[in-house]
Amino acid sequence: MIVLGVHSMTHDIGVALFKDGRPVCIAEEERLSGRKHQPGIEVDGTTPERALVELLTFCGLTLDDVDIIAHAGGPGAPWMQMDNIHQRYRAFAEQLDPGLRRTRFFGHHECHAAVAYYGSGYGADDDSGSSSNIGSSAVLTIDGAGCDHLSTTMWRGQGRSLELLDEYPSSQSLGFFYSRAAETVGLGSYGIGEGKLMALAALGQEPPALAGLLSRRYGRYRIAADLTERFADYKTHAPELPRSADFAAAVQAQLTATMTMLAMQALERASTSRLCLAGGVALNCRANGELLNLPGLDALYIPPMPGDSGLCAGAAYLGAIAAGDRPAPLSTPFLGLPIDDNDLAQMAREAGATQVDDPHARAADIIAAGGVVAWMQGRAETGPRALGHRSILADPRVRDHVDRLNRVKGREPWRPVAPAIATHAINGYCMTPAVNRTMGIAVPMTAAARADIPAALHVDGSARVQHVTPADEHMHRLLTHFEQRTGIPCLLNTSLNGPGQPLCHRVADALQLFRTTDIDALVIGNRILCKTNQ
Repeated sequence: MIVLGVHSMTHDIGVALFKDGRPVCIAEEERLSGRKHQPGIEVDGTTPERALVELLTFCGLTLDDVDIIAHAGGPGAPWMQMDNIHQRYRAFAEQLDPGLRRTRFFGHHECHAAVAYYGSGYGADDDSGSSSNIGSSAVLTIDGAGCDHLSTTMWRGQGRSLELLDEYPSSQSLGFFYSRAAETVGLGSYGIGEGKLMALAALGQEPPALAGLLSRRYGRYRIAADLTERFADYKTHAPELPRSADFAAAVQAQLTATMTMLAMQALERASTSRLCLAGGVALNCRANGELLNLPGLDALYIPPMPGDSGLCAGAAYLGAIAAGDRPAPLSTPFLGLPIDDNDLAQMAREAGATQVDDPHARAADIIAAGGVVAWMQGRAETGPRALGHRSILADPRVRDHVDRLNRVKGREPWRPVAPAIATHAINGYCMTPAVNRTMGIAVPMTAAARADIPAALHVDGSARVQHVTPADEHMHRLLTHFEQRTGIPCLLNTSLNGPGQPLCHRVADALQLFRTTDIDALVIGNRILCKTNQ
């Protein structure tokens, strides 16, 4: 079956195409519109039409070729007096499938749970029919709120089924709690400031006066009723150190404790040792790293797009299962759209880019010599984090590169830059080696890491690590060349985008960033542009 997953309601809207249960392509609207976290129908009426056109073109299909169209979010029913948002939502579904004969609708948090559980492969079965060959996992979804008015859900995945175990309403949203905290200290509104708050927390110490922002009693968590008043005491237009850092540390510590409680409950109630996480709060890599210490946890999976950009894939999984397909795991994060060959040829003609035989070796030469390289290769990453296909790369031995990269990105000077580390060096550099390929987990780093790759460590000695395997073809080849030149199997890796922008999709966007910032070289495919005689 060919299944089209569609997310058009909240933010980070997009589409996914699956064939016979296997993920084929995921297209995020923000990459094409240039508007980060592209909002959808619920916010300003936008639908992922550009993403849909590009995805179908890339796959060589039309809507007529699609067997099932699966939407993330319930539409109401035609006989109900629906609000304007759901009217527009249902009209978009009708536009794609008049009569809705091929259409299925799934809940917001059900889609979050699906992309985490089925993407993990933990529920994989075989053809024998034996129950001993059916896997299981606990699943937690934690976000702001979906159109289902839920913010936290707990599930048990068994084989191809998902069973809802528990839920919390949007009034107890851990995502909104964290977003409000970020906005309180001047770090930005929803979708902008949360990552900054997570980084700021490492600079502070939790003050006793902020205890009880999140309480935990009788196996349930609850947000303090006086949260608005308590946050007001720390309100600033921009972070004030150390006070704002102490506030951030308190918020982070209490979020982590609450997530730990939920994870322990999920493992116990699902009678399993495996856990999957999704929802926007699952992007909190510091809290995820703490979960690795849970007793009885053997495996933790976080998809590359745990936030709302993964909802289209979750809907596609559920649509495929409804059609009888066997779900295949997310074996690669590189399911996005490719580089446009015509745009690349135009850049070569107009900007004077030269062709090189081995772009990986050439980029390694520039980085080893102290240069910063903007790097575009192959199909784009899915989700918000650059994993070596749409990246800006630098030498982790040089501390000054963190300041330089933060200036290029227009970021606060105290924000860290993540390391991409080859498999054979993970145990030597990471005190907790259970990191993943998609930068979903932050862990304490070893003395060897502090000595070899000081620029890759945050002020508290931790790092949000990308574990690079041979399956990560482009990044693995580049790392191999860099290690041959320097003896260091690691690179600094940050996303290829400017302030407030999504990951670069168009060649022209990458070229503009290269020309207007302190980047030494731009490498796209086998074409290269240099500002100096690199």
